[in-house]
Order: sequence, then structure tokens, then C-alpha cells
Amino acid sequence: MKKIPFVVLILTCLFGYLKAQTIDQLLQEAKTLRTQFKEEEALQKYLEVLKKDQLQYDALCGASFMYCRIGNRT
Repeated sequence: MKKIPFVVLILTCLFGYLKAQTIDQLLQEAKTLRTQFKEEEALQKYLEVLKKDQLQYDALCGASFMYCRIGNRT
């Protein structure tokens, strides 16, 4: 009986870790794309992060920056 809450706790922590790892990977990919001047692709990566976490500060700033850069050319 005591094992069930422990298992739920472990699974919850594991899910949180995997979500954070995915977000970190997406942010790194976005930053790499941005430094390669692939701004539209970088924007898509930032938007993927925001689908997972709407309040992710780096993704909000990055997406805003990319919208400005892309918008200045059109």
C-alpha cells in the first residue's frame, strides 16, 4: 500500500525531468539556429517551447526577438 504513492512520486519527478530536458534541448537548438541566421526556423523552435511552457522566459524573449528580426525584412 505504501509503495503506490512512492511510485507516483517517482513517475511525476521523472516526467518533470524529461519535460525540462526537452525544453532545454529545444532552446539550445533555437539558439544555434539563431546564430546561423536561420531566424524563421529558430522562431519555430521557440514556439515549440512555448507550446510546452507558456511562461518560459527565454522562449518568450527569443520568439519576440525573432518576430522583430523577421518583421523588419518584410
